[in-house]
Formats: sequence, structure tokens, C-alpha cells
Amino acid sequence: MKTKNFRRSYRYIVKHLAFIGVSLLLVVATGTDVEARRRRIRLETAATLTRETPTDGGFLRPNNRKYHVRVSLGAGVNLKSHTDQFTLQEEFGAYLTTISKHLGAGAYLSQSLGGGDFAFSFGGKVWYDFQPWENLGFYITPSYTMGMSIYDKGSVVVGWHNLLAVEARLTLANRGFVYVQPVGFEFLLGSKALLSQGSAVRYQMLVGGGVSF
Repeated sequence: MKTKNFRRSYRYIVKHLAFIGVSLLLVVATGTDVEARRRRIRLETAATLTRETPTDGGFLRPNNRKYHVRVSLGAGVNLKSHTDQFTLQEEFGAYLTTISKHLGAGAYLSQSLGGGDFAFSFGGKVWYDFQPWENLGFYITPSYTMGMSIYDKGSVVVGWHNLLAVEARLTLANRGFVYVQPVGFEFLLGSKALLSQGSAVRYQMLVGGGVSF
């Protein structure tokens, strides 16, 4: 009788110990799985925020858009054989490669008024961006412009111009930008009906802004 009771008690104890052991294993496994899921969710959230939130430069982060349009206002100051004129300029441009967004090209229209003359100009432009700081959308950009100018001097007179310039540009939220062109030298060629010596030189300064897309 005692042996039967002992065996029964032994089986009872073993059964409950097994139940407790399995329960503990389930709790540990479940807790580990929950913690793993939480860790995975945290990593995925951090990765999403990293992709969507700019961490380099913030509002002034570098530009990564290919195209732009912009409008400029400025003046051309006579240095040789020309007149001083106010200038309004519209430009469309694009970077030539998506791998290295430094070299670009575009086209422009320009209207100039002063000294009794009105000029309508159009042509092409190439430029190269130098970026002093990797995480800041600030660029120093030399450019070369070449085009044709049509003057109204009582009769229509055509001339040619070339412009060497340097500008400083600041990107705003990877969408807009502002710039100033403090250095620009314009070389003009034309007949004596347009230019008394057949050529002229002007200093040009522009300020403006635009949108990238």
C-alpha cells in the first residue's frame, strides 16, 4: 500500500514538474519572440526615418534634383564701347549626368534696357559646380555663356556675346535656391552700326532664385 501511494505521489510530482518546465519554456520562448519582434520593429522604424528624414545639412542640404528654372535681375556696366543696361534673365538648365551632379548645361532668354537701346538675347550656357562642404548645399559655380543679341536701335541690329562668370548658390530644402553672380565679364561682337569699335566689354552682376525638380 505504501509502495502504491509512493508511486502515485511520484508520478504526480513528476507530472507537475514536467508541466511547470514546459510552461517555463513557453514563457521564455514567447518572451524571446516578442523581444525579437520589438527589436525588428525598432530597426525598421529607424531605417524608415533615416530614408525619409534628411540628416545631412537639414534645410540647407545639397541638391539632388536634375532640372531647374530660374529668374535673374541685374545690370551690365559698360567697360568699353557700350552702354549701361538693366537685365532680366530667364533660364532652364539640367545636369548632364545623374552620377556626378556637377557639370550642367542650359538655355536662357535675356532682356536688357538702357542707353536708349533695347536688346533681346538668347543662347546656351555650361557650368560646373564646386561644393566646398559635402553636407551643405552651397556651390561656387563658374560658367560660360554664348549667344545672340538682337538690338532695336531704330533698326534691327544683330550682335554676338560671350560671358564668363562666377556665382555663389545656396540650395533651400532641396527644392528652391537663391544665388548671386558677383563676377561676370561680357564680351560683345557686332557691326559698327551696333558697336562703334566692332567690340565691347561689360561687367555684369546678377541676383536671382529658382526652383529645382
